[in-house]
Amino acid sequence: MRQVDQFARGAADDGVADILARQIGGEIKPLGQLRRHILGGMHGEIELAGGKLLFELFGEQPLAADLGQRPVGDAVALGGQHDDLEHVLGQMMRRHQPVAGLMRLGKRQRAAPRADPERFCLHPFYSVVTGVLVNGFPSHRNQRTGFMVPFLRILGIETSCDETAAAVVERDAEGHSNVLSDVVLSQLDEHSAYGGVVPEIAARAHVEALDELIEEALKRANVSLNDVDAIAATSGPGLIGGLLVGLMTGKAIARAAGKPLYAINHLEGHALTARLTDGLSFPYLMLLVSGGHTQLILVRGVGQYERWGTTIDDALGEAFDKTAKLLGLPYPGGPAVERMARDGNPDRFGFPRPVVGEARLDFSFSGLKTAVRQAAQDIAPLSDQDVADICASFQKAVSRTLKDRIGRGLQRFKTEFPATFPASGEKPALVVAGGVAANLELRGTLQALCDKNGFRFIAPPLHLCTDNAVMIAWAGLERMATGAAPDTLDVQPRSRWPLDSNAETLIGFGKRGAKA
Repeated sequence: MRQVDQFARGAADDGVADILARQIGGEIKPLGQLRRHILGGMHGEIELAGGKLLFELFGEQPLAADLGQRPVGDAVALGGQHDDLEHVLGQMMRRHQPVAGLMRLGKRQRAAPRADPERFCLHPFYSVVTGVLVNGFPSHRNQRTGFMVPFLRILGIETSCDETAAAVVERDAEGHSNVLSDVVLSQLDEHSAYGGVVPEIAARAHVEALDELIEEALKRANVSLNDVDAIAATSGPGLIGGLLVGLMTGKAIARAAGKPLYAINHLEGHALTARLTDGLSFPYLMLLVSGGHTQLILVRGVGQYERWGTTIDDALGEAFDKTAKLLGLPYPGGPAVERMARDGNPDRFGFPRPVVGEARLDFSFSGLKTAVRQAAQDIAPLSDQDVADICASFQKAVSRTLKDRIGRGLQRFKTEFPATFPASGEKPALVVAGGVAANLELRGTLQALCDKNGFRFIAPPLHLCTDNAVMIAWAGLERMATGAAPDTLDVQPRSRWPLDSNAETLIGFGKRGAKA
């Protein structure tokens, strides 16, 4: 601890404000033009500025110029083999000299001055434990933990799939949020030709874009790294290559700037977003519907989650994408299916609704996807009206499935928390998150269901439902506000990371249980 403290104070003395080096324009550049050197100059241990990619550290060759010459099926991001990079980072961590030249920032107007002559603290609540206010920040006492909660500002990083994102978010002493910046770069064009996300392409795109986005996020927030209190980076679940890029970048920045690091579960970011947007109180239900997850989760508190239901096969977003691909619709499939469904007859095809009527709250969409394929094959070749009718019928089947599954979940919630909300006069809440939450048909179904059962229906703005760094930053702030200790720099990315670690393994997922 003393060695790390000495290192960080030395780094601060040498001007941590110089971290992040380079001027950029006011607008994000196209992906192909972005430069990569976030890890450059770190004692020469990691050098990306001279044309090298992060993945060259693993002995990989750069991505072929003509992707059509390579089998896409073999484009797998890193495969979890990241020991070499961890070794490099470990060597770097054992040095006690200040780190210089890691992404220099140009001179910018600083945020309003605060009484923090020495910014570095191994744990943001270290001073609180000793009975002293944290860095002189205004604070209030957390009723559960007894910690004095200060004003906090954090840099968030998200790279779990095909969006590269960075954000700066604040949390005041009363728990109110303030989003200073939110920068997201989508890789949609890079993956659309293949009908889905190619892990290697995604990971390499993160390498090219991330440092630029971090700098842009700081610039838009009008702060420097010296003005943030911690770094939050997605550590899982997701594509291992992308997770490595984001988490390793977070580690490097945290080490160089002397800031605590919070490795965030991507699903926790979704689970807590409603507290950022609506100030929601615990407990509440969350329905997560995305390309990788379909889960009904009870959110009791920060770090307290119970998975009431999950998919036993395909995620709902995956079912939308595969249905679209089967029907010849463009990627991403969810918006394409929804557009076609507007002109279709939802009663033409009687698609199945698996697990509807069962007491358990799990989901299943594999059988529905198979039924769509069989229907399309039976009437091939398909006209535009045929495609529209299939999409409308598919969407109706999904809507009926959610109505049954979520309806049972709402009833269970009222049974388990009968006195919580009548006493406060506040309605219980159902929160929906994930890319599929943008579907208006499904939103309407869930809204009507909540109205019928006396629940608030909360759907955060779409840009906060899909992958973003704001939710990652906020999850880090929520953890800090509870007094949770930061993660050590040897924390590893996890391609699978259930939000509820105690959830039972389900049939269809093998030994590892749920996809999350």
